[in-house]
Amino acid sequence: MTTAVEINSLSFQWKHTDNWSLSVNELNIEVGNKVFLYGPSGSGKTTLLDLLTGIHTHNKGSIQILGKELNTLSATQRDQFRADHIGFIFQQFNLLPYLNVIDNVLLPCHFSKIRYQNAKQDSPLLETARELLSSLGIDTELHNKTATQISVGQQQRVAIARSLMGNPEIIIADEPTSSLDMDARNAFIKLLLDEVEKTNSTIIFVSHDTSLASFFDRSLSINELA
Repeated sequence: MTTAVEINSLSFQWKHTDNWSLSVNELNIEVGNKVFLYGPSGSGKTTLLDLLTGIHTHNKGSIQILGKELNTLSATQRDQFRADHIGFIFQQFNLLPYLNVIDNVLLPCHFSKIRYQNAKQDSPLLETARELLSSLGIDTELHNKTATQISVGQQQRVAIARSLMGNPEIIIADEPTSSLDMDARNAFIKLLLDEVEKTNSTIIFVSHDTSLASFFDRSLSINELA
């Protein structure tokens, strides 16, 4: 089975500090795995995500994403690699308020030729976006509304659609359920995992809430990775 993420002897240190702020001895995540990463606030979860996506670079060790060693890439190349291969669901969803639902979903295709080509492989680009939204329960009459004109629950679904547009190999979700009640949280996760299953994407879902672990194939404590 192909490896999506491979980390060995990783250390990351913020500048002007004396101690390593994050260490990961070894981590391997196979393609198609559904991984739950947990730990308390301040434990380094977001820092690890930033390293996995190339926002930050590590000081020691190795991070390979889909076989590519991130530290061999320039900042511009890391940005493009992230746009091409990684879909991101943010804690506050980060939909652009001045764009309508369709244009928010299409955003990844403006930044990545690979995801653009993937998205229009079987259908015209706009039709692909509409079909994805429909599969997530976003009715057609909402497609031309701006992000501020739809409910929080609908925004969550649009955020899922945007992350999946163009079939990126890896989906990263950073505390996207932190403000939801239990029923809404469970529904969100089931919907997300059902969609990820269709594309066989790898998902790394980050949270401090360990009660969510049962939804995933594998659970990892960030404090036990060092």
